[in-house]
Amino acid sequence: MTARALSVAAAGRHEFSVEATQADGQKVVAKGNFDIVPFTAAMGPKVKNIIILLGDATPAGNAVHTSNGGACTGIVDQFFDDRAHTGLTVLMGGGRKWFLPAGTPGSARTDSNDYVFSATDAHTADIVKRWGAAPGNMDKGRDLIADFQRAGFGYAATKADLDRADAGKPLLGLFAFSNMNVALDKINGRCGTRQ
Repeated sequence: MTARALSVAAAGRHEFSVEATQADGQKVVAKGNFDIVPFTAAMGPKVKNIIILLGDATPAGNAVHTSNGGACTGIVDQFFDDRAHTGLTVLMGGGRKWFLPAGTPGSARTDSNDYVFSATDAHTADIVKRWGAAPGNMDKGRDLIADFQRAGFGYAATKADLDRADAGKPLLGLFAFSNMNVALDKINGRCGTRQ
């Protein structure tokens, strides 16, 4: 799914689908149509980012600066904190556990998977100074879903939520506590079939 989102070459309206198995075992396929700017225009002033797998350094590399791929709390914090610089308007995928405050059932936020850019390290200080990136905070108790909602983002946790989402608002969609189930994509890719 990430590869599809990043390889879209033409601006316009594109359909993306996300498949997840909810905590109750119910399988959900959520589809939505979103206007996007092609990835090649990412430096433009109206870029819209769609990142499908959250809390992972590889897809997060489109909007996040870190050398620690396991710093999932810090990665998802930076999606929000730097949204004005990246143009983030749609963030969908798995990884709800990184958005829930520590102490909430299902949360995985800890100080050990968070980060703060060092003011004394030349590389990270430069990221903050020259790029305007947020320096970060050790904030395992942060409720990132609430932060997105206060900033005007709609929130979808299920297909029904996504179906009701206001297309005129930015969107946060978290459809699984951890990684999205990609087995169907892998099986279909290996077998050469598509649904």
